[in-house]
Amino acid sequence: MDTQQAGRVLIAGGGIAGLALRRALHQRGIPSLTLERRGVQRDAGLAINLPGNAVNALRQLGLLDPHASRSRNRGRPEIRAGGP
Repeated sequence: MDTQQAGRVLIAGGGIAGLALRRALHQRGIPSLTLERRGVQRDAGLAINLPGNAVNALRQLGLLDPHASRSRNRGRPEIRAGGP
């Protein structure tokens, strides 16, 4: 598909899935616009658990290395990080 003819993709929601989609589209040169209903970002928690498939997705998006140094490997293909 010619990305010039495709136009811009509208992404409804700036959560983890919406932001991952935006990153993947950007890597492929496809312009997008992300809309989020909430005007301010809320703290959603202090930790996140990433199972193996999520770790692989971060790797494919080029986002694993910047965060791996702040995480703990639990002996399985997953990453757990907590705190700021």
